[in-house]
Amino acid sequence: MADKLAAKGGPTAIEPVAELSAADIRVMLAQLGDMANALDTANRNDLAQLYA
Repeated sequence: MADKLAAKGGPTAIEPVAELSAADIRVMLAQLGDMANALDTANRNDLAQLYA
């Protein structure tokens, strides 16, 4: 429903998103953790779904 209202209102109906700083991005990346380790230890079936 919100998508329909936004489409009808055009760009003015969408609230702007705050810009991300370099520090914000660093924090988000740190929260992701060690992705290489996560992929190395992942179940093969889960990886197949990820890459499908």
